[in-house]
Amino acid sequence: MFVIKLRRCLLLGAVILITAVLSRQAGAFSLSGSDDWASLSEALSGVRMLRFRVPVPCSSVTPAQARRLRQGQFQSLVLGDKTAVRAIMLQKLGLWPRDCNLQATLVGLVPNGDLEWYDHEAHTIVSISGSRQSMSEALGVNGRLSLLLSGLGVNVDRLYRTYLLEHALQDQWFSLSRMYAQANGNMDRLFAAVALCEGDALYSTALTAAEPLGMRPDALVSTAASISPSKIFARLSGQIPELYSVPPLFRDYLVSVLVDGLKFVHSVRQHGGWGALNRVFRDGACSSKQILHPVQYLNNAELFSVSVDFEPPRQLGEWQRLDSDCAGEFLIGCWAKSKLSEANAQAIACGWLADKWWVYSCKDKDEEQCLLVWASVWESQQDAREFADFSKSCGAEVRVNASQKTVLAVLGGQPAMLDSLNDGAIKVRYGHGN
Repeated sequence: MFVIKLRRCLLLGAVILITAVLSRQAGAFSLSGSDDWASLSEALSGVRMLRFRVPVPCSSVTPAQARRLRQGQFQSLVLGDKTAVRAIMLQKLGLWPRDCNLQATLVGLVPNGDLEWYDHEAHTIVSISGSRQSMSEALGVNGRLSLLLSGLGVNVDRLYRTYLLEHALQDQWFSLSRMYAQANGNMDRLFAAVALCEGDALYSTALTAAEPLGMRPDALVSTAASISPSKIFARLSGQIPELYSVPPLFRDYLVSVLVDGLKFVHSVRQHGGWGALNRVFRDGACSSKQILHPVQYLNNAELFSVSVDFEPPRQLGEWQRLDSDCAGEFLIGCWAKSKLSEANAQAIACGWLADKWWVYSCKDKDEEQCLLVWASVWESQQDAREFADFSKSCGAEVRVNASQKTVLAVLGGQPAMLDSLNDGAIKVRYGHGN
């Protein structure tokens, strides 16, 4: 089992990406100056075109209290009651090691150390009492990266605190608790919500740093898009060696949240200004497809609020239904990429419209066995057939309903299991929710 500091990864990734982008565009830049919260808030508000409704309060807790607070929030936001079935699903797809306990690993992502963070439940920035570390030290910015940042004149404390303040600004205007509650029970929508929030925080922080230089947002984002994910991850791994041992799923998630979130935010703002982005926050992020295909989303938003209206029987012979969730385009792409080239994987995943999967279990000689029932809806008959063919090559029993562009798959169990399911009952529903 590995232990990773998720928030530290995201924040350090943001620092690396912003630094790489600005240094490519400007040669050198400065974030020097006062790093008090009031001046940072003023600078950020001017860029983001939103005023803070109230000053962001700050509180201080002991390291032990911080650990408990973070674990509690992480447990309610990410884990909930679906950890077990999500682990089974990921293991069925070969995306999570069978000997790696998902819940223990995810709890292990909660960071120790002296990092300040924004608490969206208490609506406050929380610091660790008695901390003497700078943000650079707490983030693990050292060695070559530390020299690079110093040479560019980067004040990491200022950069980091602007990033935190953007989360506070999001919360004051759009309620992060509401956004995450909307994603509860749907891991694809949770991916979208995190990518939206992190992409906006990264984008706004970068613009706040770049605005005095007169840099254009499109130049900023096009430069970010040109930095390969492998290079971003290599820099992250240089600072956090534990990342070398993580499953590819986590690596893809980390980079996609930062890079695709940034590109999505930029595309929406370019299309309709900050007002258009604010509307996405108010409506709530709906799926990874929305994040991965911003132009398509802006041209046909209805296509991105599709869900599967289908419930298989509670019992299939000796198999008992446990719980359900949604995979989404991002996760399907990760599954396909674990077997195929990246281009072929994207071709299979990009036709996704909606899906829902259910885990079933039964006792076999005192050993619990599990199977996966998976219903999905696709943009075209060809997309449905391509996904069905890929699923079949991975050992699934599948049935395609060409007229409805749906695929019903069973992973595990007996081949005859599929015959007891009625794929004609799979309906498409427009509107948020799965």
